[in-house]
Amino acid sequence: MYDFVDINGFGGSKTLPAEAFSYNGKWIDNEVPGFKTLNVSGRELMPKEIREQSITGIDGSSYLGRNYPTRKITVKYSLSAPSASELQDSFNKLMSLLEPDQAKVIFADEADKYFIGTAYGSGNPDPGRLSTVGEIEIHCTDPFKYSSTLKLFESSNEVLKIQNSGFPCGIEFEATNTQENGFISLVSEDGAIELGCREEKNGETYKQAEVVLSQEDFYTAENQVGIDYLHPTYVINGHLGKIEVGTDLPREDGKTSPVDWLFLGGYGTGSGWHGGGKVVSLKADSSGHIGAKNFDVYLYHWFHKANPNNIGEQTVNFLTADNKVILSINIYSDVSGSFSSTIEWWANGIQRQQFKFDARGYDHGHMANAFGSGSNGHNMIRKEGSKVTYYYWGQYYTLIIPEIENMECTKVQVCMKQFASSDYMVRNYIRDFRMTKLDVEGYQDIKNRFPAGSVIRIKEGKPYVNGMYKPEEEVLGSTYFKARSGETKVLISGSDWSTAPKVKAWIRERWL
Repeated sequence: MYDFVDINGFGGSKTLPAEAFSYNGKWIDNEVPGFKTLNVSGRELMPKEIREQSITGIDGSSYLGRNYPTRKITVKYSLSAPSASELQDSFNKLMSLLEPDQAKVIFADEADKYFIGTAYGSGNPDPGRLSTVGEIEIHCTDPFKYSSTLKLFESSNEVLKIQNSGFPCGIEFEATNTQENGFISLVSEDGAIELGCREEKNGETYKQAEVVLSQEDFYTAENQVGIDYLHPTYVINGHLGKIEVGTDLPREDGKTSPVDWLFLGGYGTGSGWHGGGKVVSLKADSSGHIGAKNFDVYLYHWFHKANPNNIGEQTVNFLTADNKVILSINIYSDVSGSFSSTIEWWANGIQRQQFKFDARGYDHGHMANAFGSGSNGHNMIRKEGSKVTYYYWGQYYTLIIPEIENMECTKVQVCMKQFASSDYMVRNYIRDFRMTKLDVEGYQDIKNRFPAGSVIRIKEGKPYVNGMYKPEEEVLGSTYFKARSGETKVLISGSDWSTAPKVKAWIRERWL
């Protein structure tokens, strides 16, 4: 006799055995006609493998360590059908469902946990029989089972307490700076993670970086009537405005209410490309100078097509005083009936690099859209003399362009457009723009290494600042610790002239 449970809540459509299993999101007992799970072995607690070394002349051995071996889960099943051909059809479908490697494996009697495994054996139906009994073997190189949900913890009074009811597991941190900071430390009994620089403080005179343009400057600037300087034939006679979009998107202040975006509020008119634009001059630096030969820019885009007929373009131009284009970032979709879109990087009025992508969404296939979700859209571009660095899909690219070495940016143009009377992009927004002038000579205030509102994320042993991988921020000797079984207390600190950031932590509990 077998225990039975109703797992409709887990996606099933009938009453199934307690040990019925889901493989890669499919409940096999529901998917394969005539299939029935009989029993499962291999899920029990696994013994440790002790590594030791015998030494001649000494009793016993020397302890070297221990580990858990790989796990093999065996599912015994029965398969029956009214005819031999239907039995073979069911077996073929079973083989198809078990084809994916490293699949998530869930059992009905523990539906809130999963293993990661690869099915590699299931036998064959006996010739001439209308029913058969077989075994499916699932190899788990990782012997642990994991919680299907993450546990969230938040800091209080510069302390973060993590409660783990399973085995030691990894921790993902997110630190949000409420004030400027130059250093962040997360310390537990098992290690310490340090980012930034302990010695950074006020009072040193050397070249510094200063913010000379921000998103708010574009909200408040007057709308332009003229042209897109990258595309002189494109008409700019509409207007850009501010819109709140996204009820569950993270804001810079940590809240999840709607986020402010710069968007095309009025398309303007024209028979070709036309739309709205703004040209904003850089602020004077601390020495009173307006303009920057060397600068670093962080942006956050959302560029998303709801259907293949949407057409639109978003252009950011970095201009000299006489409106020559030094650098440009150009994102567009110009083909009706297709989701194919393009991002381009220009310098001195010449296209230098481009990538094609599918504008449907962030996770859509091998040509996925880096700017296809309101929760993803980080971008950057930096000019250091003739060297230009830009970022796309987690990778930095470098170009050397001698002709722009001494060109000085004094203003920035942002344009958003549509073509004629075509369907407009469902999302063509900019959420954040921050331009920092490099190498300003003066009294250095290095506190803005981590500005107020900046987010540092530590995931899988790697530090990210505002969504971009920043290995150079890691202090040599940092130890990425795990959440031990029971409570792990993490002490949080920042620069001695600032306050510690607010920190969240997530763990995915695991068990043997």
